[in-house]
Amino acid sequence: MQTINALFRLIRPLNLAYMALTQVLLQYALIVPVFALVGESPSLSHLQFLGLVLASLFIAAAGYIINDYFDIKADEINKPHKIYINRGINRRTAMVIHLLLNGLGIGLGFLLAYQVGAPKLGFIQVAAVCLLWYYSVYFKKMFWVGNFVIAFLSALIVLSVAAFEPKIFDGTIFPFNLRDNLLVQYFLGYAGFAFWLTLIRELVKDMEDISGDLQLNARTIPIVLGIPVSKAIAWFMLVLFGAALVLYQINAYSVGQVQSISLIVAFLEIPLLYILYLLPYADKSSDFKYISLLIKLLMLMGILYLLFLRSTLTYNEPTIEIPQGFEIEGIEMIDGTQTL
Repeated sequence: MQTINALFRLIRPLNLAYMALTQVLLQYALIVPVFALVGESPSLSHLQFLGLVLASLFIAAAGYIINDYFDIKADEINKPHKIYINRGINRRTAMVIHLLLNGLGIGLGFLLAYQVGAPKLGFIQVAAVCLLWYYSVYFKKMFWVGNFVIAFLSALIVLSVAAFEPKIFDGTIFPFNLRDNLLVQYFLGYAGFAFWLTLIRELVKDMEDISGDLQLNARTIPIVLGIPVSKAIAWFMLVLFGAALVLYQINAYSVGQVQSISLIVAFLEIPLLYILYLLPYADKSSDFKYISLLIKLLMLMGILYLLFLRSTLTYNEPTIEIPQGFEIEGIEMIDGTQTL
C-alpha cells in the first residue's frame, strides 16, 4: 500500500489531469464541432482518442518518475517532504515502472499512427521519451536548454492532437495554408500559449529551486545571471504575453466578439497584472512557488477558454451556389475562404 501511495504521488496526478483536460478540450471543443459543421467525423474514434490521451499520460508519468530518480539530491533541499523514491518506492521498482509506462506510451502511439495511415507519427512519442530522459540527466542543468525542452514538450501536448487528425491538413475541411486554415491557426496559437507560459513558469521554478540546483552544479538562469536579472527576464516575458493578448482582443473586437474581450480581461489579464505586481517583490522560495502556481492557473484559464470558443461555433444556411459555411469567432468561412 505504501508503494502504491508513493507511486501515485510520484506521477503528479493533478498535472496529468491538466494534460488530459487540455487534449480532451482541443478534441471535443474544437475539432469535433468544427468537423460536425461540415458533415465530417474525426479520424480517431472515441476509443482511439482515449488511446492518444493515455499515450501522452503514460509518457508524462514516466518523465516525472525519471526526473525524481535523478533529482533526489536536489529535492532533499528544495522539497524534502516530496521525496518518494527510496522512501515509499525503491529505485529499481521506479525504473521498471518508468520503462513500462514508456513502452505503453510508445506502443499506443505507433498503433494509432498506423490506424490513421501515418506510421511516422509514432515517433512523436519516441521523441518525447528521449527528450524527457535527456532533460532529467543533462538538459535541466544547462543554461536555458532545460527550460526550452519542457516548454516544447508542453506545446507538443497541444500539437499531437492536431498531428493525429490528418483531415486538418489534407484539404477536407480547410485549404492547407496558414491564412485560411483556422484549425491550424488555433492549434498554433494554443501551442504558442503553452510554450511561452511554460517557459516563464520554468524560469520562476528555477528561482524557487536555486538552493538545490546549486548542489547539482547546475547552470540554470538564476544561478548564472542571478535572481534580480532572472526576475526582470520573467517580468518582460509576461509583458510580451500580455501584449499578445491585447492583439488577440483587437482582432476579436474587429469581428464583434465583445464577450471574448471581457472573458480575457477577467480570467487572463487581471491575474496577469497581479503576477506582474508580485514578481518584483518576490525574494523567498515560497514567493516564487506562489507565482508559479498563479502562472499554472493562468494556463488553466487559457485552456478553459476553449469552452467559450465551442459556444461561438454556429452553422449558416447555404447560400446560392455556396454549399456550406460556418462561423468561428465572428469570422465567416465559405468554401474554406475566410471573409471578414
